[in-house]
Amino acid sequence: MSGYRVALISVDGWLRLPHERFSTVDPARHFYTHAIRFEEMFAQLIVPLRQRRCIDVEIDFAEETATAYRRERYRFADVDVILLEVIFLLKRAYRYHYDLSIWIECNFETALRHAYL
Repeated sequence: MSGYRVALISVDGWLRLPHERFSTVDPARHFYTHAIRFEEMFAQLIVPLRQRRCIDVEIDFAEETATAYRRERYRFADVDVILLEVIFLLKRAYRYHYDLSIWIECNFETALRHAYL
């Protein structure tokens, strides 16, 4: 028996540009609500991929220090599992998209160490 075909999707490209995601007014709340383009990620990539099990799409991509978006292509075919690696992924507004979610409880030092692997 062969393994599952997994589409591993990271939040990295779905960040908003720094001037949109950072604010000096209530900075933590602002970042939580504005850091990631979740609506675009689900509309352009996740939902169509889940429905069709394949996708070939270009999106506006932004790395952490980017000051402008660049075009990035996502191409997946015959996907069995979509694996999202995203901070703030368990926001109530998006939970209905998931068949399964996993929370890994660990201390800050462990999380930080794994963030740089």
